[in-house]
Amino acid sequence: MNSNRQSAAEKRSARTGGVSVVVCSYNGALRLPRVLDHLARQQAPDLNWEVIVVDNASTDGTGEIARRCWPECHPAPLRVVSEPRQGLAFAKQRGIAEARYELIGFIDDDSWVDSGWVGAAMQACVEHPQAGAIRGVIEVECENAPPRWFASQRGWFGVCPEFMQAADITEMPGVLCGDGMVLRAAAWQDLVSRGFQFTQTGNQGGVMNGSEDEELSLALRLAGWRLWYDPRLRLKQFLPPDKLCWEHLRRRARNAGVSSVGLDAYYAALRRLERRRPAAAALIDALPAQWLWRALWSLKDLMRRPLTLMLMAFSGMEGNDQVLAAESALSRVGGLLKARGAYDLQLRRARRMCWR
Repeated sequence: MNSNRQSAAEKRSARTGGVSVVVCSYNGALRLPRVLDHLARQQAPDLNWEVIVVDNASTDGTGEIARRCWPECHPAPLRVVSEPRQGLAFAKQRGIAEARYELIGFIDDDSWVDSGWVGAAMQACVEHPQAGAIRGVIEVECENAPPRWFASQRGWFGVCPEFMQAADITEMPGVLCGDGMVLRAAAWQDLVSRGFQFTQTGNQGGVMNGSEDEELSLALRLAGWRLWYDPRLRLKQFLPPDKLCWEHLRRRARNAGVSSVGLDAYYAALRRLERRRPAAAALIDALPAQWLWRALWSLKDLMRRPLTLMLMAFSGMEGNDQVLAAESALSRVGGLLKARGAYDLQLRRARRMCWR
């Protein structure tokens, strides 16, 4: 066993029962006070837990504000750590490395947790030991009245589907949202031991860039871990006016199209592992140079929307679902063109990894 594996094993064995709440923040000085205020109100008197604020290359004094906001006599300690590499995936990895406890909960720096969130996270993970990650209910708190199209487009804002009771959501792709996710440290160490590394950097500063939460959920599925939903974990996501405009949503759609290219390798490996490949996907998976066929397939999907593509060049077409689909398809084609040299290598690497 190499030294890296040994240090990982030692760190895993040193973790104890409890919850480490990781708040990753870039220039969140104005947002953090309310986030930490809700965390400080947690009703978990008999539970070991802590708060870790990861200052992700901020320039507004985020770390100092976080220290000032946390009550000195609070039973749960707060630590501020710095991650100079900008990107949500880097910040999350730093938070995981710093966490003292077995359960690691991720809270965005614009989200407010319910007073029972930490206790519910512990209880849910104890009840479902096979779950590598668990998420709960995400509600939305809008600063202004939301636009008319918001209700039909909630999924683009990370508002995941809700269920009446706890449920295994492993087979439901795209429903394990990063905000409010509780990750089991043992599951993460399992992925690392298999060679997992993020390819999606996540949001970098004010730039939307990647789907690191979906990448993590796919890797957990490939490694045999289950994904769970528990309605006892509740939080609210605050949306300011600049995130409730149509242009912002179109940028999200474009980001999803680019990010989908990096996730193709995981979906291809999952289809092969679970032997549930549609005929068209099975045919493409069998081809030696898959990049070309994936690009042609995506271009064909894009060409199904000629009228939308023409109209969106002259009008915002606010509220039109087809605009978002076209933006995503167009960006996916562009992402495939940029990934031409590495695409097939990523597919082969994902297939060869010892997932289970």
